[in-house]
Amino acid sequence: MYSVGQLAKRTGVTIKTLHYYEQLGLLCPSRDPKSGYRKYCEEDIMKLQEISVLKEMGFRLSEIQAIMEKSSPPQPVETATTVKGQAWKTVIARQLEAVHAKQEHLQYIETLLTTVQYALEVTDHVNIEEIMRFIKELNAPEKLSREQYRSGYFTEVELHKLPNLKNDDPLALEWAKLLNDIRSHMNEPPDSPDSRRLAAQVMEISDKLFSDDEELSLKYWEFIRPRDGEAPSLYGMSREVMDYIERILDHYIDSE
Repeated sequence: MYSVGQLAKRTGVTIKTLHYYEQLGLLCPSRDPKSGYRKYCEEDIMKLQEISVLKEMGFRLSEIQAIMEKSSPPQPVETATTVKGQAWKTVIARQLEAVHAKQEHLQYIETLLTTVQYALEVTDHVNIEEIMRFIKELNAPEKLSREQYRSGYFTEVELHKLPNLKNDDPLALEWAKLLNDIRSHMNEPPDSPDSRRLAAQVMEISDKLFSDDEELSLKYWEFIRPRDGEAPSLYGMSREVMDYIERILDHYIDSE
């Protein structure tokens, strides 16, 4: 058992912070029946470790509280080493799950920033309405659900085959230029020369991105299609843009 001062000294977490965690209900130590002083046991240290890891990852305290409440709490630490080990395994596994989800969320943000960067390079213009929808989505509760959905939508093999364009990938800039071209011709009929040219370019880039895996390409297309009220999964890929691309592809394939 450790007093609040001892715990603060050994962990580097200030006494004021420990008191604040208790006030929020995140960390509630027992009290000495005689003196009333706080006493922290190994289970409390386990919780403090989890709070510290999640906070370092950028989670707000309210989010940390939700994560800890949503998961089954570890069993009380007893004297048996096996029981202690199992409790720690539970907590560490929960933290790793949160780390992986956070990594996927950061990758999503990286994709957003990269595609906006390409849009600026190609057109020197950004669609403010789309940016505001992205901001709304990023600030919405349960904002990790899309990444969790991605893992449930694709198999492990498919996840490794999905395109992951980096800043220096020329194919990403090629797609950004094509997307800008598409947006400027969206009012044209699917049988116009420009629409046919754009359809052929879309198919060519798609083959490069998915290594001619048409089934995965179609599955990814359905995955990135914005649901009702959602921002585009990829910058510029609104429902209107995707509907136009589908129309010109259908006409192009039928006419071949």
